[in-house]
Formats: sequence, C-alpha cells, structure tokens
Amino acid sequence: MKAILAIFIGLSLLLTSFGCSRNDTEIVECLHTVSADTFVRLRYLVPPKPGESNQALLIRYLDEQHIKIKNPPIILLDEKSGRLMIIAPRADQDKIAVYILPLIYHK
Repeated sequence: MKAILAIFIGLSLLLTSFGCSRNDTEIVECLHTVSADTFVRLRYLVPPKPGESNQALLIRYLDEQHIKIKNPPIILLDEKSGRLMIIAPRADQDKIAVYILPLIYHK
C-alpha cells in the first residue's frame, strides 16, 4: 500500500512539474518535525471532534485559518517518526508555514 502511495505521489509530482514554471504555482514538498506538544497546542486552539485524528484536526485548523489547500491536497502525518510532509504549491506552503511553525517551535 505504501509503495502504491509513493508511486502515485511521485507520478503526480512528475506530471505537475512539466507544466509549472519556477513561481508560486510550483509544487514543492516541505518536511516538518512535529512532537506530541505540537498537537497539545493545536488541541488548545481547535478543540477536536470525537474520534478526529491529528491529521484531520490539522487540516481543519488550516481550513479555519482560510487556507484552502489546492490540488493536490497532500498532507501526510507520521506520528511515530514525528514527521509532517506537506506537498502543495509554493504560495500555499508559505501560508501554511505561518500557522504551522508557531505550533512546532512554540516556547
């Protein structure tokens, strides 16, 4: 299953790279390191719904901040390794970073 997902992501990135110039519409991948504290802070800002996963909570938080992730809306959270991968246009990455980085690096 992971191999199929990796192939799908790879092909989608390959196909989108042919039509994009080096500007804000370029699809880029950002990798962030997250911890349990990141989601404690997130749950304080956005109370989770019953049974809502951390990934769904993060997507809902971004939606409430009026960040509409365009196609492809790829946000992958690996809680075991503490990695959050976001694949989106560069302009959206900048908007997402404004809200994600304070959750990660809050002191």
